[in-house]
Amino acid sequence: MFARLSRARRDESGQALVLVLVISFLLLGFLTVAISSSRSSINLSSQYASSTQASAAAQAGINAELQVLRNDVAAAGFNYQTLPCNLSASLSVPGASSKYAVEIDYAPTSSTTCGGTVTASAGALLGGTVPPTSATVISTGSAPHGSATVMQANLSLNVPVPYPSELGQYAIFTSSTTSFSGAPVLQQGSGYPPPSVYSQGTFTCGTGVSTGSGGAQIITYTPVTLSGNCAITGTLISTGAVSMPGGSPHVTGNVYSYFGGVTMAGGSSVTGNVTAAGLASSGNITSSTTIGGAADASGTISGSGSFGSKTANDSSLVSVQPPATVSFPAIESDPSQYTGYTVYNVPNSTYTCAQFFASTSQGDGFRTVIAAISTPTIVYAPTCQSTDSSNAQTYDTAMTAYDSHGTPFLINNNLILWVSSIAFTNTNTFRSTTSTAHDFSIFGNVSPTSTCSPTVDVSFANQTDFNSTLHVFVYSYGAVSYTNDLQAMDGQVFACGGFSGTNSFTLSFDPTAAAQLPWTGVGGQGAVAVTGKFVLRG
Repeated sequence: MFARLSRARRDESGQALVLVLVISFLLLGFLTVAISSSRSSINLSSQYASSTQASAAAQAGINAELQVLRNDVAAAGFNYQTLPCNLSASLSVPGASSKYAVEIDYAPTSSTTCGGTVTASAGALLGGTVPPTSATVISTGSAPHGSATVMQANLSLNVPVPYPSELGQYAIFTSSTTSFSGAPVLQQGSGYPPPSVYSQGTFTCGTGVSTGSGGAQIITYTPVTLSGNCAITGTLISTGAVSMPGGSPHVTGNVYSYFGGVTMAGGSSVTGNVTAAGLASSGNITSSTTIGGAADASGTISGSGSFGSKTANDSSLVSVQPPATVSFPAIESDPSQYTGYTVYNVPNSTYTCAQFFASTSQGDGFRTVIAAISTPTIVYAPTCQSTDSSNAQTYDTAMTAYDSHGTPFLINNNLILWVSSIAFTNTNTFRSTTSTAHDFSIFGNVSPTSTCSPTVDVSFANQTDFNSTLHVFVYSYGAVSYTNDLQAMDGQVFACGGFSGTNSFTLSFDPTAAAQLPWTGVGGQGAVAVTGKFVLRG
């Protein structure tokens, strides 16, 4: 009996051990699951923290780019061609660290990425470029653990342009008359818009003239006469009558006349359309030659010429209005406001006006000074005129002994020649001292009290030549005259009092120099606004 009890106790003890082992294994399993769950929670918590840091970093990158942009467009003298591009930075607070990298693309642009300098696409403004109107910001935020967060912000930009829009549109601008004769040529500069002409007064185009290129406009607010073999490659717009009385003048674009009608005879021709708008009594077309496109008139159409098509008495043309007139753009008249320029005053203790612009075989002060300048310089001689009353000497800055085959005028940095008036005669050659291009501006009669005058303040004669190393800008409240074989000039002319170009005058439109100068009544406060923001990834 005792033996049976002993065996029963041993059986119970074995069962208890098995039970203990089972319970132990269960507890160990529960503990493993708990530890694993705890570790998973810790990992998830860490990843969440990293993700939050990355997201915050991405947002910080967008905010940083926005701040730089807003500071830039609000700054005085801001140039939209140096908008900020890529940014990057590291962020840290106790127990956490992160970083961001930002890329920004502007539109319209000629490329898909921003590499440090914004080059805008071809357009109607300065230098064939237009300021960007929108931007896309991509900001990537990252932290030591977890995945990166990528955010995008879309921006609208109101970027102030520090120059009148006319600078980028017109090779020649005058509030008075324009006259071309002989064999002058206007041509499109490399990378710039077609060379348009704005003439608020009478526009006359005569023998041997080639004006403009595809897309150019000739805008005038008085009657126009085209004669000889004047060739306009572009569009002619006039608020008065357009007369092509004989010879072989030709317009490859369209012709518009408001309130004056169009008369064509002889060998004249128009490849495009001819439109005569305004009152029916004055909106007539009379042609005995060729109009390749449509002839449309508010009045009558007559003559034996050929027409692509014609529509007379078109009532819809009666109320059509011409383009609004544009005021002569005003340049800053205080030389102290030209940031970055050194002012060299004439007369001074070394030179009178006559001595500085002397015509002697020994040279002149002007030539010596401009060859030595090491910084942008204004030769400020507002009282110096082309004729000095004290000795009746004409400022012949060319010096006959120094023609284009001798010693040219060497310009060592950006230069503004600021005079009351000046006449360049005989043979002149201007160029940069090196292959580096410089801006060369000539101001005639520029002062706070200047008004338009028909007096010629700046004139060039007898083979004046500007080397392609110079961007030239001629600006005067008086008239500007080019005569007798101006061999070459890359630039533009703004002459309030009128412009005349004769005898092999050649101008390639290049508005570079004018863009670097301070103008009044332009610019304004820029603005940057966020139009959309979202997470791309993370």
